[in-house]
Amino acid sequence: MEIQQLKYFVCAVHYGSIIKASQELYITRQTISSALTQLESELGFSLLQRGKNGVELTSEGQLFYGRIAHQFEEFEKIEKELREFSSQYRLPIKIGIVSWADQREVTLLERWIQAHPEIQGEILFLSGRQSNEMLEQGQLHFCLTTMPSEANLNFTSEQVAEYPLMLAVHRDNPLAGKMQITAQDFHSQTILTTTLGYGKLEYTGQKWMPFEIEQHQICTEDPIYLYSLLAANRGVMACHDQNTLLNQMRDIRLIPFTQGFTFPYFLRTSSSTMRKRQYDEVARELTSYLKQNL
Repeated sequence: MEIQQLKYFVCAVHYGSIIKASQELYITRQTISSALTQLESELGFSLLQRGKNGVELTSEGQLFYGRIAHQFEEFEKIEKELREFSSQYRLPIKIGIVSWADQREVTLLERWIQAHPEIQGEILFLSGRQSNEMLEQGQLHFCLTTMPSEANLNFTSEQVAEYPLMLAVHRDNPLAGKMQITAQDFHSQTILTTTLGYGKLEYTGQKWMPFEIEQHQICTEDPIYLYSLLAANRGVMACHDQNTLLNQMRDIRLIPFTQGFTFPYFLRTSSSTMRKRQYDEVARELTSYLKQNL
């Protein structure tokens, strides 16, 4: 039994929902579900009844929750005090990564954190709106995203990688037989995206794929849902050829664009982070690491 498992359990009970708990903790619901299943397996009985409307405590779960909820709150207070007074202080770093992220990006960030024992790194899975709000409020140090900063003085962006833009289509889609895709082809399809249309977005002299707000889009912050629609030939998805999940989908083809559109990555840094001298070296190291490995 691990403290993290108890944290997920208490949060799921508090909100009555694994989805709401995942949003509160900025982690994927799969992470919480897996941890809760493992906890129940270790204890030998079911703690939660899972249904369409959320979760409810079983009889055993009520007994377990009643015993550990207060102790868990006390433990969190003690843990916070120890961190504050510990001589082995590690610099806290919160890195946001938008919910569309492939496991490849997550793994790279996890490796960077493991290679730096002097920091206390934490990865948060966020929507674009959440990451912007947290950066502006100084609650997030960095965020890996595909969108550069707009006119915003509270955070900056630096491009760390760029790939040729590809279109993911199902093999039964009429576009699947093409060797290259045009913007007109793209606009003729139902587009699966986590980002609403932005119009033409220009950066460093290059044009990112133009979105037109009036075109038909299915937009959601749940990338798994978008992948399921793609697998069912319900739309197309802009991506790059390093997406490990798409490359594992047997019936999906990745086709390049004729105009040379690109799929960029940016590392956003909050202004409050830049004003703190102890973060300067961390920012430079993380930026350099992503440019070399992403």
